[in-house]
Amino acid sequence: MAFEKLSIVIPAYNEEDAIESIITRCLNASTEIISKTPVNDVEIIVVSDGSVDKTVDRAKAFEPSIKLIAYVPNRGYGAALKTGFHEAKGDLVSFLDADGTCDPLYFIDMVNKMETDNADIVIGSRMGKNSKMPRIRRFGNTVFVNLIKFLSKQELTDSASGMRVIKKNRLNEIYPLPDGLHFTPAMSVKALFDSNLKISEVDMTYKERVGESKLSVFKDGFRFLRVILEAALGYNPFRLLTSMSVFFFLFSASFASLLIKTVITGEEFEEWMIYRFIAVLVTFTSGILMLIIGRITQTLMDLANNTTPRTSFLRNITQNLFLRFGWLTGICSLIVGIIILWPGLYEYLTHGTVSMHWALTMLGSFVLLFALLSWTTGILNVGLNYIKYRLGR
Repeated sequence: MAFEKLSIVIPAYNEEDAIESIITRCLNASTEIISKTPVNDVEIIVVSDGSVDKTVDRAKAFEPSIKLIAYVPNRGYGAALKTGFHEAKGDLVSFLDADGTCDPLYFIDMVNKMETDNADIVIGSRMGKNSKMPRIRRFGNTVFVNLIKFLSKQELTDSASGMRVIKKNRLNEIYPLPDGLHFTPAMSVKALFDSNLKISEVDMTYKERVGESKLSVFKDGFRFLRVILEAALGYNPFRLLTSMSVFFFLFSASFASLLIKTVITGEEFEEWMIYRFIAVLVTFTSGILMLIIGRITQTLMDLANNTTPRTSFLRNITQNLFLRFGWLTGICSLIVGIIILWPGLYEYLTHGTVSMHWALTMLGSFVLLFALLSWTTGILNVGLNYIKYRLGR
């Protein structure tokens, strides 16, 4: 596979101390990139993202060997990259940070990796032993990577690396992406969740940056987390919501332990136990709702993304219990609920009083609520099947 041109985009915001060095290193690396990869040409694009220092003046000295784009005000890291990608002429677009942390010679390994793996995105991983990434960032990256692995079931070591190579004709499938510093984790997550995109990694060294970092650990860390969760909801919501469902079920089981012990030993329910009983019903109902919402949302996302539905034990249980046979589950629950509540209802209708214990009243009411949830879900399934039919899937 031959690539005609590699476009290297360098986003820069107030990088007057480092911009000259990184441009020089990229120009010097261009010859080796051409000689050691399938690339026949390299262009370098510097995007000044609203810089107010001498970044633009120092970058201008390299024209016309580079293309300089400067605008105001500051729009964000991701916005600068998207601007550079739009102006790029290469069939491969790449980028690295202007702060001197990444070596442009690693583009050689990354382009070759893209060819051998037929990858759509190649990331330079900063998580090797020789990396000088600050400990707080390494810790945060490890947390996010493990969360991504759990949700996507895909392997990745560095979710937020600022050095990558991407096939330009695949950008439309990766977009939309945010304008801020969470641009890179958003790209990683989308690529991992989308089965039509292939992502590979190359280990690289990482140095201390020149100048002050623009990254806010807490502010941008929260954005990274939000991006990961949004992507999970967009591609594999069932796995995320099932995890929440399990969390609710565990809480429900912990609250119910004392109640079960009371039933087994034949002791009387004390009045204060009503609060524990309510907690059990609320958490258990929440767990069921998460399962139902996860399954319905997954079906909608599979339709929207035109992906083949995945199968698993929990998916099959939820599909059969609530979607396919929701009406039958609802009828059975209705019968059980009426059986539980009938003595109290009969007593009220005949004598105007109710002596039924509050625990049975709450249990019967919960079973009726379960019946309503089952019927509601069954009705939604009818609508989903109609949408599938209209879409020809």
